[in-house]
Amino acid sequence: MEHYKLAIVIIWPILAAIKVIYDSRGVCFASPDVTTDNEKMLRAASKVNLLEWPSKMHLIKGSRAETREYWVIAVKLLQFFFNNKMSEHVNFTLALISNCISSVLIYFIISNYFNSDVGLIVSLL
Repeated sequence: MEHYKLAIVIIWPILAAIKVIYDSRGVCFASPDVTTDNEKMLRAASKVNLLEWPSKMHLIKGSRAETREYWVIAVKLLQFFFNNKMSEHVNFTLALISNCISSVLIYFIISNYFNSDVGLIVSLL
């Protein structure tokens, strides 16, 4: 009985994320210059080497990767799947993946304190 709730918690956010990922294709930044923090993190991710020490990304001028090292590394991994590696769509996709994982974790946490019905409702919110 509990398995269908877990399936809903996993499948529903994934379907919603796929829909938003599909709809946000081609989203780009408003200006041609690299001015926003997201653009700077994308540039840092395109220049960082995954086999080097992660803190070396701070040596990249204007990278804005301070306290965002894991996000930049995840963006670097996700950039392998995109043709336009400097698109805002990479950030959207990573944020949606993070949201899917968070909703599953919220389900488990709330189900642990209350019951699985409350966990299902809270995670879907």
